[in-house]
Amino acid sequence: MNRSILRNRGLAALLTVCTTLLLVPGCKPAKVDSSSKPSTSTNAREHSGRLDWSSWQRWVQTRPRVVLVSEIDGGTRDLIERQSQLFLAVIGGGGSSASTLPDTEIARLQDAFFASSSRTANSPVPTVERWDRYSNAVRRIQSGAIPTAITTLEAYVRRDRQDLTPRMTDTGDSGRQARSDLSWIDSAVMPIIERLKTHSASAKPALSVDQARQQWQTFETDSLPKLASAIKKATTAETSVAEDGTYRLSGNGQLVAVITVAGRDLYFPASPATPGLRFLR
Repeated sequence: MNRSILRNRGLAALLTVCTTLLLVPGCKPAKVDSSSKPSTSTNAREHSGRLDWSSWQRWVQTRPRVVLVSEIDGGTRDLIERQSQLFLAVIGGGGSSASTLPDTEIARLQDAFFASSSRTANSPVPTVERWDRYSNAVRRIQSGAIPTAITTLEAYVRRDRQDLTPRMTDTGDSGRQARSDLSWIDSAVMPIIERLKTHSASAKPALSVDQARQQWQTFETDSLPKLASAIKKATTAETSVAEDGTYRLSGNGQLVAVITVAGRDLYFPASPATPGLRFLR
């Protein structure tokens, strides 16, 4: 028999054996050198900044740590929110109330306002004076002064409607500008007011210090160990904060500050922000 035919038959037999090993249950293929496998790891990201906890120095005796957490599930996030509410109430920060709104949510509202107010060919354009008045009010929205922001914006809207509505029927430039201004108020300003009102209506009443202390005892016994275990399990990198508050670490995940108060580790993510604690660039 021709040697070439024998070689081809031998190759066919080898392919059949290899296929059987891969497809038949219980058959194990030969081990592959792990060094030849393509890497599935993602590039680690550098995280650096400065942690400002100066408003909590009365209660924090040691420098905080910053950790990277791979994932925060819904249950863990609920525990963090409850911990933050009780802690802020105990130290006199009031906890969750209708007058507070996370800084991240305020930033989203401000971004939405300026995006909807972009001057395009098809968008209503307010007068410069009106634009300046409203944009300044939106920029001044603060987490602890939501009712004030609502009152200010509603006063502007009420005054402008009284001024502009009678002019809407004019056929000249005055009428066109009045219609444009009112349309802009409806599309850009009213969604901000409605969102602020919705938050105020749905926010939980602030806890008194005595109420918070009583509820904290139960939380510390039943829930804080669960929170600590979840954070520890998901931590991928960790560093101590320097004396000037700076930190630097490498990895992938979400930044979480670990603050030790009276021997207890408490956990505060960079987002959403916690009043009194700031992650600075």
